[in-house]
Amino acid sequence: MNNKKIVCIVLVAAVVLSWYMGISNMSSDSNGYEVHLVQGNKYAEENLFRKAVAEYESALTFEDNLELRLKISDTYIKAIENGELSSDGNLVSMLLETMTVYKNEPIAYETACNYFYKVTDYDELSNALQVAENYGVSSKELDKVKASVRYLFERGYSSYSDFIDLTNGYYIIKEPGNYSAIKEDMTTALSGCEFIAPYSFDEHTVAKKSGKVFIIDSQGIRQKYLDDNIIACSGIANGNIACKIGDKYSYFNTQAEKVSGDYFYAGRFSNGVAAVQKEEGKWILINKKFEQITKDVYEDIRLNTAEECVAGGIILAKANGKYNILNVSYNDDSPEDVSVKANTKFSCEGCYLPVDATTGSNKSMVWFAFKQNGKWGYADAEGSVKIKPQFNGAKSFSNGYAAVSDGQTWDFIDESGKVVMDLGLTNANYFNSNGYCFVKFADGFWNHMRMFFWQI
Repeated sequence: MNNKKIVCIVLVAAVVLSWYMGISNMSSDSNGYEVHLVQGNKYAEENLFRKAVAEYESALTFEDNLELRLKISDTYIKAIENGELSSDGNLVSMLLETMTVYKNEPIAYETACNYFYKVTDYDELSNALQVAENYGVSSKELDKVKASVRYLFERGYSSYSDFIDLTNGYYIIKEPGNYSAIKEDMTTALSGCEFIAPYSFDEHTVAKKSGKVFIIDSQGIRQKYLDDNIIACSGIANGNIACKIGDKYSYFNTQAEKVSGDYFYAGRFSNGVAAVQKEEGKWILINKKFEQITKDVYEDIRLNTAEECVAGGIILAKANGKYNILNVSYNDDSPEDVSVKANTKFSCEGCYLPVDATTGSNKSMVWFAFKQNGKWGYADAEGSVKIKPQFNGAKSFSNGYAAVSDGQTWDFIDESGKVVMDLGLTNANYFNSNGYCFVKFADGFWNHMRMFFWQI
């Protein structure tokens, strides 16, 4: 037999062997999957769920399919319910892994959500709903879950006498003789101070501790000492610090040099504008050069708790007994050139500044609370009424919700004006970008509440 024939025979034999081995492996895989699946079903019928899970997971190594994964999850639940398993760690891993592998299948999310809702694991439930939303997965069952849990919240254990609302990621807690700064996730950043000013955009603040006044950063590192005679501060912005010494406010730069005249009150700069009070009942607007922007003198200018007069691109200023909207605009060629124009179509008896969408997680809505004929409603930055005045008290919208009062208690409404959280609070504030909000319950102290599903 010549060499060519030998080579041909060998090649044919190799091909046949390869084909046979492939068929054998396919048969083996198929048989292995079926063997473990049948055995798992047998154990499940005998209520031996832990052993059933082991068989099903072995079958999964031969063939991964959604039906088998759902069977494994269901069997894990039964094993926990009959006491064979004391922890659901493996079940949670399977549910999350199934969502990842079958990310476009609604039933993968429905199974996970229904379990997490059943065991009140709201963090994982929130995560599952958010992942489904991120992938554009929806179903009637998921909508049903959302409707059931949308307004669930937990109440924090810490209680506070008073606080300054969130500014650039920090709350200032005011206890008698003791100020603290906490981040929006409720972790402490600074404590034991005589005062703490609202934080700046780059997370610096002015604080007084043990008689010393200083600028301090987010890492707790002191950057500069200021005059120890400072007794109050409106905060740092645009390189200027509004400080009170004696009975007058002045602006200082970050090198502790006085750069302005004296005022009865001086607010913090916001978008290049600050409100200052020349004397009681006489307010003006100034730019970063401390020049008066308009010729008008106002009876009052609304400030937020960060001591700022601009939010959502507007200022709310009082003249002739009424508050009006002032629209703020800038010269593109010269950002320092700020102009303010009155909106003559809107006026009100009282108001609160909007929560600025750029810093307050306002879900694109910049609606502020206003008072007209003794009742409170909501308008947008153009002065268009969005919810007619009907409440005895109201706070501006933040993160899609607003606190309103019937004169006795405070609750939360959505953008339709419907009360969606009937909590019977004695006071309420604004939601931050993590779904936290400071509220007062009947005990008279401020606590934080955290909505689990604020983002859905």
